[in-house]
Amino acid sequence: MRKITDDEFREYLEYKKFMNEVPGTVKMKKPRKHLSLDELDGVRAARADQEFSMFMNEMRRREEEEK
Repeated sequence: MRKITDDEFREYLEYKKFMNEVPGTVKMKKPRKHLSLDELDGVRAARADQEFSMFMNEMRRREEEEK
């Protein structure tokens, strides 16, 4: 595991402050209103997969029309 730089840590703290969260605490009873960065990355990856799939389907459809 690589070490976190000071700049990365400051950026993390700024993000937590922006999201009105306290670093290192777990909210037990309050529902979360925002996705975590990992969840956002998962959503972005799923969208990219879906867009790529749609692109490939369109390319196959055009290829079939040309035949």
